[in-house]
Order: sequence, then C-alpha cells, then structure tokens
Amino acid sequence: MNLQLLNVTNAGSEPDRRPGLRFYGHWLSEIGFVPGALVKVIPEPGGMKFTLHNEYIISYSELNSLARKHGGKLIQVSYPNAKKMSGPSLRANGRHLRLAGLDIGDEIIIQYDYGFIQARKLPDRATVVLTAKVKNQDTGKPGTKAKLSGNWLPKFGFMPKTLVTTLSEPGQITLQPYDVTAKKRNDFRSVWPSPTKLVLVRETLDRGKLLTNITVPDYCLDEAGFTFGDVLFASSEKDLITLHKLDFEKLGFCNGKDDQF
Repeated sequence: MNLQLLNVTNAGSEPDRRPGLRFYGHWLSEIGFVPGALVKVIPEPGGMKFTLHNEYIISYSELNSLARKHGGKLIQVSYPNAKKMSGPSLRANGRHLRLAGLDIGDEIIIQYDYGFIQARKLPDRATVVLTAKVKNQDTGKPGTKAKLSGNWLPKFGFMPKTLVTTLSEPGQITLQPYDVTAKKRNDFRSVWPSPTKLVLVRETLDRGKLLTNITVPDYCLDEAGFTFGDVLFASSEKDLITLHKLDFEKLGFCNGKDDQF
C-alpha cells in the first residue's frame, strides 16, 4: 500500500472559493489511472474514494447515474501538461468535497493501490510522520528514525536551536521543550524519568527555504515499540507533541477494491 500527504486547495477564485483536490504524477499511470480513463469519485465521511473504471464498464450514462445517486460523479484522468511533463493528473472540486466534509486547507492522507485511491482528512493540529531506515552513526548498524518538519513547529513552542525532551513509553512518544536556562543540563537525569532523552530542534535549508525540524532517533522509537515502516500520527498542542501509530481503520480506510457498483 502506498501513501501520500497533501492539502485541500482553493479550486476557484474570489468570490467563488471552493475546495479542490489534485493528484498528478507518473504514479497515477502505474496504478492504472492513465490519461483519458474514467474514474468514479464518491464522497465518504471525512474523505473521498476514487475508483478506476477503465475496462468492462456498463454504459457511461448508467455508471454516471449510479455515481450521482451516491453523491458523486464520473471524471476523467487528464493528459500530461506539455510544458511541465509531470505525468497525468486527476482533479475533484466543489460540492463533492463539501459533501465529504473537506474544506480549503485541510490536510489529507491518501492511500492507493491499483485501481483505487482513498483520501482521508487528518484531525486538526495533526500531521503524519513516516519512519525511515537509516544507519546508526555510532554503531554503523541499520536503524529507524522519524522526522518532524515544517514551520508549524515554532507555532507550538518548538523553536530552532532549543532542546526538547523525548519521553518514550509503550505505544507513544511525547516531546516537550526543555528550558536549559532554568536547570543545568547536569541536573537533567535527576529531574526526568530514565526513558527521557534530549534532542535538538534544528533549522535546515530545503529547496531554498529554512524549515524547522526535529529528528526522533532510533533508540526513542525502539523504546516506544515503533519500527521501520510504521506510520506515526503526531498530535500537537502548546509545548507538547505526542506520537502514536496511525490507526488507518479509525480514519475510515478500508479495502479499496470492495466496491458496491
């Protein structure tokens, strides 16, 4: 199963602002969404489902009528842009997104495989972190890391060049800013529980932009029971970030190949 993150965009202009979703790239062709193919888009609670109908379809009018009966419609995969050559694209906007409870600015996670794409809205003040396989700098052995990145971090009190406590417990990791001016670093071990570690909030250049980021090291992930391939859910509030495994079933994901029509 494949995953991507994206945001609901503005598909119109003032005063006709309306939410829109756009998928593009050669990955669409790889899962059967080739230019010109018919796609049924159906709104679902908190998201949408896109199902490929490229072979053995009933008549267009009948399929379109069934889609509209479920609050959806038929759309087509667009041909690549001749200037950008970014692969085919797929767009949905307006009423169908509103029926799914989606609005401009919502963060979306999509799960896709051959013949279908499912999109689900993430809860407010949340983001998704994908774990990655890395080599431990000290031991040279393979390990796992998770990276929180974006200018949303300072908004919750995680400023660049500051220290953060990471407390690992079974099934979760909590991160909080650590005030080194209030306590000497030597006092740290006597104040905090033993599973707690310190990491540094950094600021790195990415495509010409400075982004705040926190790397959660492998030992913190190991102590929480997280491993390579896990998708983590980061919920944020002032001076606190909590990492859990993402519950796909709770978000409403299902087997995309199960289709009523």
